[in-house]
Amino acid sequence: MFHVIEPDLGLRNLLKSVLESKGYVVSTFGAPDAYLDYFNSPKYTAPIAILSACLMPGKNCFELAEIVRKRLPDQKLLIISSTIPQNKQAELNTHAYYSLCKPFRMGALFSLVEAFCLCEKECSYCNDSRNEDQCQYGLQDICPYFKKSAGLTDQPD
Repeated sequence: MFHVIEPDLGLRNLLKSVLESKGYVVSTFGAPDAYLDYFNSPKYTAPIAILSACLMPGKNCFELAEIVRKRLPDQKLLIISSTIPQNKQAELNTHAYYSLCKPFRMGALFSLVEAFCLCEKECSYCNDSRNEDQCQYGLQDICPYFKKSAGLTDQPD
């Protein structure tokens, strides 16, 4: 399951449609506050990843992630944006965020989503420390969890 938070209705529906066409279950939200209402409800089911716009009405994706990660510290978050504030660039690497720059090719999105699913299903990081030199899903250069487990970042535990 994936959660998509995107204020633009057209893009939100497009992401839902293309992901569902590949067999993924997708829930969509038009704003961070709508997502947080769901997040705080008893019906909440944690997704494999949250796909979120960066700059949104109310809260931005970083503020949203801070709230989500208090309860789900290892939740994967993919920021889909044409603009990420300059002062937030370093935060992408130190807080385990993935990013996809608009405009993007659907193939790039599908590659990330597929890797997230494989990682979620089979990756040993969630249970053990990994010592591999390469992520078997090809995410070693962008996966903050892989970098963290391999000691490649200064991210605190």
